[in-house]
Amino acid sequence: MNTQDDRHKDDTERKVIDISSWFPVGADSLIDPEQCNRTETVITEDSPEKPEFMGDFPEMEIIHPALDFAKGTLFTAVPSMGSPDGPTINWLVTSGREFFPLQTMEMFNRKLRPRVCCDKLSVSPRYSGAVVKAFSEGRLEGDLLVTYSRVKECLEACIGLMDDETYSFLTTWIIGTYLFPVFDAFPYVHFNGPKGVGKTTSLEVLEKLCFNGLLTPSVSAAAQFRLIEACRPTLLIDEAENLGRKAQNDARAIFLHGYVKGGAVLRVERVGRTWTLAPFEVFCPRAFASQQGFEDTLDSRTVRIPMTRTRRQRPKLDREDVQSIREDCFLASLTCAPVIYDIYSSLDDPEGVLPFFGRDYELFQPSMAIALATGDAGIVGDLTNFAIKSYRRKEAELYESSPEHAFLDFLLEHVVKDGEYPGSVLLRAFKQFTLDNGIKLNRDWTLQLQGTMLANLGLVDKTDKRRAERNHARVYFLSRKKLEEVADNYNLM
Repeated sequence: MNTQDDRHKDDTERKVIDISSWFPVGADSLIDPEQCNRTETVITEDSPEKPEFMGDFPEMEIIHPALDFAKGTLFTAVPSMGSPDGPTINWLVTSGREFFPLQTMEMFNRKLRPRVCCDKLSVSPRYSGAVVKAFSEGRLEGDLLVTYSRVKECLEACIGLMDDETYSFLTTWIIGTYLFPVFDAFPYVHFNGPKGVGKTTSLEVLEKLCFNGLLTPSVSAAAQFRLIEACRPTLLIDEAENLGRKAQNDARAIFLHGYVKGGAVLRVERVGRTWTLAPFEVFCPRAFASQQGFEDTLDSRTVRIPMTRTRRQRPKLDREDVQSIREDCFLASLTCAPVIYDIYSSLDDPEGVLPFFGRDYELFQPSMAIALATGDAGIVGDLTNFAIKSYRRKEAELYESSPEHAFLDFLLEHVVKDGEYPGSVLLRAFKQFTLDNGIKLNRDWTLQLQGTMLANLGLVDKTDKRRAERNHARVYFLSRKKLEEVADNYNLM
């Protein structure tokens, strides 16, 4: 029977590492990204007083083991148990059909470095081992079009949405969670509607279908970046009523930055006896459910899915069917990720695809890339129509909270050429414009407010005090070219 001293001696011996022949599997051997450019030296009695400089460290590709895309390759972690009394060892499978244990030496031989310590990964068995092995051995591959059809059929059976085009978008969004590191940004989804329309049910279905889906009614800032470090989940947040107002807190800051690749928060971590600054990624897919709308900044990163009440009975999902659909998504993502990336990269210029630009276009770019990769013109048409309708709906809602958009839209109709326009005439015409288009402004529109708006938009010079000759009423010189430039900045051209 080993004594405590013997066990301590055994632990000490295991910590002596010969880095020329073997890399251990434990947490100490998994090098932090910040340590990639320095070599750990084990000091013994025989070590020279001055360590020898070994030259440049090999160029390594740093990846997140749970899910990542680098140099045209998608990496996905899957769990696998070793012997009954042995440790759990995660494995990496790639779109290039490589399949190897997530151990330092295996990654080192492939010039890979884990972005996070591999012992912090929390990878659940979402697919059968037979499917994973068959793909890695070249006996099985994914079919994106078949996968799209299966996911959409499941959504149609289990969730009540407004039209077929909305099902098409949500289908591509779910598939996109399996390869979201391919994209520079990945939009949030917001199930929005009154009580009893199936918002929570929708999140429950997404939890079963999405990549590492995790449903929660609340999640703190710390929990978010810890979960992202552990498994890069699809976060599904129910009862998100507090997101309808602006609040200066860490959770909101993470939501605002977490839809785009590269977003990170900095925290101080204790390592041994010292404290070190550590970045934590916040980029991951998120879906929300609430009765209220979101505040405008968060809403600009979100695709809203309006929901209405339905009487249709929804079946419960069969466990085996759900796993089969996830396996299809898994195979389709590994098979098609490089193709989807190439298509996505070619969609930088939206001209001829969608009639809007900037962040509004960025929200639909991943779904458009997946739709195009299916090779089905009908799916591409559905996604295009959904994107345009969603954008128009958001613009209509924005008019009520953003007078600038409504006023610019009015001026584009009214100011057809360069010239002087009396302020009182503009005021009466704009009020009629809001009535005709059902626009409810959040403030009373006055001559003074109108003048301030024109100046703030850069359409007139505050120092230019023009007056009409007869009644000394204020007039504004407006340039059609300048108006179009300003309107283009507001995505109205």
